[in-house]
Amino acid sequence: PVTASTQQIRQAYRKLALLNHPDKKTGNAEAFARARQAYETLVSPVRRALYHELGWSRFREHDKIVVIQTALAEAFESVLAEAGVMHVHSEATVPRVLPAPTPSKTTRKIFGGGDAKQGRLAGEE
Repeated sequence: PVTASTQQIRQAYRKLALLNHPDKKTGNAEAFARARQAYETLVSPVRRALYHELGWSRFREHDKIVVIQTALAEAFESVLAEAGVMHVHSEATVPRVLPAPTPSKTTRKIFGGGDAKQGRLAGEE
C-alpha cells in the first residue's frame, strides 16, 4: 500500500528476495531483480515521492537522467580535482567545491616542489 512503512517495505522485500533468489533451485532472477529495484525505490523517501508523483515509466526515465548527470558531475569533479583546480569533499551530501588544499611539507618532500632535506620550498626560511 501507498502508506506502507519502511519496515513493512523491508520485510516484504526480504520475503520476496528469499523466495526468488537466483542461487535457489526455484529462484527467479528476473523477479529478484524487480523486487530489488522496487525496494531501492520505495525505501528512499525522495525516490518514493518521485515514483508516486511520476508513475513507474516516467520515474524510470527520470532515474536514468539522474544517473547520467551524477556520472558526468563525478567525472568533471575528478578531472578538476586531479588538475588541482578544486577539491570536492567526498562525504558531502550536497556537492560543494572547496579550494584545492595547499600541499603539506611532507607531500612536497615526497612529490617534489621543495627542498627535500629541509622540507621547504625554495626561498622559504
